[in-house]
Amino acid sequence: MTLSDITRRIATRHGLRWGFVSDRERQATPHTVDQIGLSFDAMGHPFARAHGARVGWCRKFIDAEWHVEPLQRVRGEDVGRRFRFEREEDAQHFRRRFPLLAVLDATPAACR
Repeated sequence: MTLSDITRRIATRHGLRWGFVSDRERQATPHTVDQIGLSFDAMGHPFARAHGARVGWCRKFIDAEWHVEPLQRVRGEDVGRRFRFEREEDAQHFRRRFPLLAVLDATPAACR
């Protein structure tokens, strides 16, 4: 068993996704909420708590399909997260519960 297999099993056991959002999943979740600034590069260690709060809210209150994917600039720099929802009303509730964090500065926090 490889390290990747072990990691995948642990993630699955704790209800975490493994891998990228597929084209089928993107099609099924057309309503999106971008959270610019919700990234480790922008927030540092508080990112884990902020991201976890959003994912926990989705798990608790959304009974339809939803996914999270990273937002990246052209060079692959992590700039935030995109939350995808099957239903528009779920996206609206999420947007009200978690307003935008901040406008992204041109310089990542790690470089300041």
